[in-house]
Amino acid sequence: MITHSSPQSGIAAHDKYVLTAGYDNKLILWDDEKKVAVAQGVHDHLVNQCSISPCGRYALSSSSDYSIRLWSVPDLKLLRIFNYHSDDVEGVCFHESEPLIASCSRDTSLALFDFNGQLIHQLKGHKKDVISVGWLSGNHRLISSSDDGTIKIWDCNTGEIVKNFDLDDVETDTIAISKEGTIFAGNDLGEILLLVDEDVSKVKAHNAGIKRLVYDRYNGYLVSLSYDRQVKIWKYDLDSGLDCIIDSTLPSIVWPRSCAFLNDSTLVFVTFGNTYASFNLKTRHWSIEHIGDTEGINSVETFNGEMFTVGDSGKVLSEHGKISELGSLCNFIRRSGDLLLAGGQSGEVFNAISEEVYYQHHSPLNCGLFIDNQSEKLFAVGTYTGECLFFNCNDSHATFIRSAQLHSNAIKGIASHGRLLFSVCADNSIALYDCEQDKILGFKRQAHDKIINGCCADVYGRFYSVSRDLTIRRWDKLKLERIIDTPSKHSIKCIAINPEGNLIAIGTYFGYVGLYSVDEDQWVYWHREATAGISSIINSGGAAFIASSYNGELYHVHQN
Repeated sequence: MITHSSPQSGIAAHDKYVLTAGYDNKLILWDDEKKVAVAQGVHDHLVNQCSISPCGRYALSSSSDYSIRLWSVPDLKLLRIFNYHSDDVEGVCFHESEPLIASCSRDTSLALFDFNGQLIHQLKGHKKDVISVGWLSGNHRLISSSDDGTIKIWDCNTGEIVKNFDLDDVETDTIAISKEGTIFAGNDLGEILLLVDEDVSKVKAHNAGIKRLVYDRYNGYLVSLSYDRQVKIWKYDLDSGLDCIIDSTLPSIVWPRSCAFLNDSTLVFVTFGNTYASFNLKTRHWSIEHIGDTEGINSVETFNGEMFTVGDSGKVLSEHGKISELGSLCNFIRRSGDLLLAGGQSGEVFNAISEEVYYQHHSPLNCGLFIDNQSEKLFAVGTYTGECLFFNCNDSHATFIRSAQLHSNAIKGIASHGRLLFSVCADNSIALYDCEQDKILGFKRQAHDKIINGCCADVYGRFYSVSRDLTIRRWDKLKLERIIDTPSKHSIKCIAINPEGNLIAIGTYFGYVGLYSVDEDQWVYWHREATAGISSIINSGGAAFIASSYNGELYHVHQN
């Protein structure tokens, strides 16, 4: 049976067909009327987004293998592979009436080309990753949004920028375009920006960053998805603006990353499960009962001599079976003494054994860490909205005590030494925080060249960070001491270090695990353990490490 084994990232729909792009490298076409998958295509890495042509005969997919692929519908026969980018390809779209394709990438460029693979323009002008692209209706102009905090309009005939909107360095992950030419942009502050000619107006729409906007030109509906776990449907009129007509809480299995209109009364959504969800706009009913779990592991921890894992399904598993079911995708599981804590997409901090909820945050949680200092035992949690949450802990309970706004974007990793907490962020910044004084000691922008994904601390109080820029950086507090090059050609996801501080382990989104000897100043192990990405890595004693993968497997790695 054709199905996804990892969460979906992108979705498109046309007539009775739904197309999903998955983190399992799969592109799947579904017959919504029969509720079955009818065809499957594959990439060499994560499939990020997808699109179906206005005529319904073709499909596009964009991937972290740096390619765009053109497929026939409904058999998903691979027609062409386009290689115009040097980093992950994010957005991809068809022209409404001509055989033209546009793509955007984390290499900061856009590409404009035809079905035969003839590159028309490589559009350069953004300073950071380009996340979203769309066509202005009825003409040869493209719209793009980027992590550089700008939206640009491009003339497709000349390849030149004809208009630039500077949004004060606030990142916009998503854009949509009305039939009248109004540009909607969703930013990290939860605002929808309306760009009409030279005017920019704002509507406060969500309590966390907006991850996806979708516009239906036939009925004038705009959909906004946010990490505040809300979906909102807006009616748009050029004169009166946006009016919210439907507001619904997303089921925990739905990922607020992508959705599409199947018809005038049904929206389809990507999920953390093995297939998509749907929402009826008339009845306000969610259809999720048919969705099965995926087995991806996002975090591993040792506890009382056993290994515990948690992942996409929210199930806490040990070597002896299921321990608990938390009901939401979890990004971390951490232990101290007899206390085992977990958290993730729902924003809840759980006791991973009893399933008790200790705290509810307004955005998803990325990472967790126990901190032992002289005055108290703390648990710190990094959030998608840049706060670090702190809990006072004993061996049986965690009590929320405070929140500190360390960053303005998602905290991707935290590490500690004594009373000092080191944090890394998706906007390339790092921060240093004093847990006893509740004080930010320092902040550094552009600590890496690209998104920072993780960090760790050694026994000497030095901090290490890893990034999409393929380097490890060592810090004395916030002072850069050293840049360590890695053999990786794909983004580095996670890092750990042994208790002696002389052996570093990293895991990549392409499934590689590497060991770096600090004393020998060389890589002593480099091997692709899995075709899926490595999600987390921990030291299991001495020169041994355990790596978890999005494919649901654990890998034991040690220096020979």
